[in-house]
Amino acid sequence: ESKEENQWLKELILNVIDDLETRMKIICNLKENDIKELISEYHKVNGVAANFGVEDLHKNALNSEKLLKNGNVSDVISNREAMVKIWEESKVELKNYINKLV
Repeated sequence: ESKEENQWLKELILNVIDDLETRMKIICNLKENDIKELISEYHKVNGVAANFGVEDLHKNALNSEKLLKNGNVSDVISNREAMVKIWEESKVELKNYINKLV
């Protein structure tokens, strides 16, 4: 990999981190009656996490999205803290990966 490719990859991952950080804040601030918005945000987190190999976050977001679509809003709301923890761990992994790029 060239230095330019690594720089491009770093910038891409930093953008992903920023996007997911924003989405997680939105999710944490939405109320139980914001079901459509919750589904939309979990769907976006699910897709980004899946595309970038952030497997634990992807699985959690996918499960939360399914629960919301089935009307299990309270389960998703009570799981937000665990999802934030998964995101924080994933963010560290992504930043560690960036730091290994030359």
